[in-house]
Amino acid sequence: MPPGIHSQGPRPVLSLHNVMKLLRSTLAPCRILPILWAGCFLAYVGSFGEIPSVEVTAWVAAAVSVFSLGASVDFRVRVGSGFDTSLSSITFICIALFPIQIFYLYQCALLMTSQGLVLYLVNVRLAALSGAPLIDNYTFFLQINTTISLLAIFGLATILLGDVKRNKRTAHAKYKVILYTLYFVTLMASLIDGSRSFFLVNLLSLAALNLATGRLSVKRLGLISVAVFLIFTATFSIFRPEAEDFDLVALIRQSLVYLCGSLGSMDPVISNKITIYWQDVEAISNKLSAIGLPFRNYDLSELKAEYTDLPHDLSTNVYSAFGLYYQYLGFFGGIITLMAIGIVSGVSYRNRLRSPLCLSIYCALWPAIVLTPFHDYFVQQGYSIVKLVIYVFLLQAISLMGRAAFASVPVQARSCASAGVAVPKVAP
Repeated sequence: MPPGIHSQGPRPVLSLHNVMKLLRSTLAPCRILPILWAGCFLAYVGSFGEIPSVEVTAWVAAAVSVFSLGASVDFRVRVGSGFDTSLSSITFICIALFPIQIFYLYQCALLMTSQGLVLYLVNVRLAALSGAPLIDNYTFFLQINTTISLLAIFGLATILLGDVKRNKRTAHAKYKVILYTLYFVTLMASLIDGSRSFFLVNLLSLAALNLATGRLSVKRLGLISVAVFLIFTATFSIFRPEAEDFDLVALIRQSLVYLCGSLGSMDPVISNKITIYWQDVEAISNKLSAIGLPFRNYDLSELKAEYTDLPHDLSTNVYSAFGLYYQYLGFFGGIITLMAIGIVSGVSYRNRLRSPLCLSIYCALWPAIVLTPFHDYFVQQGYSIVKLVIYVFLLQAISLMGRAAFASVPVQARSCASAGVAVPKVAP
């Protein structure tokens, strides 16, 4: 292709060449989702010996196709490419919030010591299901944990993106160590308070960051993912005391249910034989109702999904993100939503190496894409993205105001102050 061909007109938003190029990229959303759901389909057929219903197959195929089409849109942005938010400011804020996190971990440790590890984990799970956390002000501590993880990811994205552009990994070593340490502490905190979903989402965000910057290979990620998935399903009998006794057979059965059971449970959802709950949408409705808007107030502890029977005497209450979209939004509403999500995911992916903000947004969306067979995390991650954008713009505004104030100081005064010399007075 001649070098000047792009000067003849704008870049096409969607072209076959761009789509084929994306399909060769390991991290492209338009490639990840089809491979993921194809794997789930094959696992379901191989495990249960039957094919999902025509309605389920058609809906999943349409959902994956529309998402992939949206994610293939070629749109380059410059938002955030000029950000130079100070790493020292980000690190300072994270360190300032860290004592609050330590205090929360201390309270968890006291409960764990008095109750024992297994009983503590069971009680934490039951408290979460009932909507009455064991720790006072749990929501406040959770917001602190989320803020630290968001700022740490943005700071690490800034550092690692700079390493990619400079082709070296020595810059900002101290900030890198601090931010990685704080991020891992947030992961441990989510495990201690029983927030397996929060742990998994943040772990996948960190994996996406290291994959996008070339610090983690796909092969190594696959091995880590298998180990994490087995550990995740193995904790089923610990976090749910009503579950059957844990053994190897139970682990295999539960792994199959988590991996591909949503293809079997989606059939009664599409045929309106069962009601499932998004919970994130109901939580938003509660917040809007609390400020006086005409929205319904829900008791989230009562919004529990019913179990659906699967072949081989198995059952599940996992209905996937696609099941939620179909019940809440209908076919066309789900299609439009998935198209919009695909466009945002594709744009953030294409611009991931152009700015730390786009890379951070991509890292936030990647877990939601990977976890679509289990539940919807796009609402939760979208809320996190909004908070991250607000944090970054506030930090950038403060940085610009500081520079403006510094620039307004006369050059002579600045040079004297840096040298420790008194500023000479000028006669009127």
